[in-house]
Amino acid sequence: MEKILNSQDSDAAISSKLIAIFPELPADQQEDLISQLAAQVSDKDYASLGNMLTNKATTVDVAEVLMTDLIDRPDSIRLPLLLDVARSPDHPKAEDAHDLLEVLLDVNYHNDWDAWAKKISEWLASHPEKMQTESL
Repeated sequence: MEKILNSQDSDAAISSKLIAIFPELPADQQEDLISQLAAQVSDKDYASLGNMLTNKATTVDVAEVLMTDLIDRPDSIRLPLLLDVARSPDHPKAEDAHDLLEVLLDVNYHNDWDAWAKKISEWLASHPEKMQTESL
């Protein structure tokens, strides 16, 4: 990990390499690294962090950092990932994700995931300015 961090590679390349070794790290090193990764990974490269967040095997502490980071991401990233987490009853952050969806969208469809998905699609279509930040 130290070798990657000290390399002369671009931030994107360093992030990519760190994400690749992330699952092999002990839990305490994962927790230390995830905050740095979350701050460094751009919106356009967020899929790998999104995969970590939605993975039920991700530790609670790592999921907490990713959920916090997700708040500052564009709706086009945030809302679908929150839905993925909320609809996974075994995920440690499922209830938090559901609560965030309820607050952000001002509705509560409980466990009707199709209704949530439809609402998210409608929301994204009617709020294009939120999606424009993704390209920044």
